[in-house]
Amino acid sequence: MIKSMAAVLLFSLTVFPGYPESVQKLEKNIQSNQENLRKIQEKMAVLQKERSKLKKEEEDLFLKLKNVEKNIQGSTQKQNRLSRQIRQLESQIIQLNREVIHFSQEKNWAEERLLQSLKNYHARALVARRMRASPIQRWWLKDSIVSGVSQMKSAESLAIYTTAQREQKLGDKKELSSLKSHLNLEVSKQKEIQKEKSHLYQATLEKRTLMEQEVKRLQETRESLEKWISDLKRRKEETLAERKASEAAKKQILARKGNLPWPVEGTILSPYGKYKHPTLGLILIQNGIKIQAPPKSPVKSVEKGRVAYAADFRSYGQTVIIDHGGELYSIYGHLGEISVKNGKKVAGGEIIGLTNSNNGSQLYFEFRSQGKPENPTLWLTAKKETTK
Repeated sequence: MIKSMAAVLLFSLTVFPGYPESVQKLEKNIQSNQENLRKIQEKMAVLQKERSKLKKEEEDLFLKLKNVEKNIQGSTQKQNRLSRQIRQLESQIIQLNREVIHFSQEKNWAEERLLQSLKNYHARALVARRMRASPIQRWWLKDSIVSGVSQMKSAESLAIYTTAQREQKLGDKKELSSLKSHLNLEVSKQKEIQKEKSHLYQATLEKRTLMEQEVKRLQETRESLEKWISDLKRRKEETLAERKASEAAKKQILARKGNLPWPVEGTILSPYGKYKHPTLGLILIQNGIKIQAPPKSPVKSVEKGRVAYAADFRSYGQTVIIDHGGELYSIYGHLGEISVKNGKKVAGGEIIGLTNSNNGSQLYFEFRSQGKPENPTLWLTAKKETTK
């Protein structure tokens, strides 16, 4: 993993200019997130407007439901009153039926008694005529007939009156039953309306709830975006500050070009660029120089900077890369020991490691500007070179 990071780092040193592109990417990222934030805010405004509309509809439906419930309650109370009145009429009709039967029977009994009195009168009249009955007897016979007629007429009148009362009560019952049926139909309609309004109210409530959840989600997204944009702006400012500092460091190190201290005391074993291999006799190309040094010699940073890489890397062996700012990097390879860690700030001349402990210890040193290798000896203090 560390080796692959080093490979990426070395590749980036060769191909890409660093800080300007980083700022451009941050700016592009900021603009993209600001556009997303604008769209979210527009969507939130639409949702909040729709939520307010749904809230108003919900309140209207709630009031209508309350009115329907009130109407149903009132109609139910009327139903109960009508039911009580109908029961009372039914009770009265039953009583009137009994009275009609009673008075009809009284009439029949009166008719039978009258008929019997007439028969008695007729029989006694004949006897009286034959036997010359007294006036008192004749009066008594007449009075019994008149009394029987009176009783019959009275019973008949009461029967007629009671029947009329019963018919009136039956009419009242029919009218009340019709009102109750109409009221039942009205209550059924109101309950259907209540059911429909209730479903609509529930659907509106659920829709508003979902919309509020969406608004909450968008608010959280908006807050995250705002925080992210703020962080990006901070990083942009930090990057710009780092670039300024890097440019200042670059000017400072450029001013010292040709006067930087050597990373280790020793002699150049193989030079920068093309050179003939002493053993193989081949022409090779080298991006840096190899310096022969005593075993375990201290290796120092040629200038202040920050450690960009400190670990083993392929054929370079133990390697340290230092970022001096302004896209200037120094590379130290074939170390026997590393004494710094990634991210550490180092001063010029600070020890970053040691050469190998064997007699053939050597340091590979490379210097890069804007990703391209340059002759390290042009940056270092001039000294007499001994090339083997």
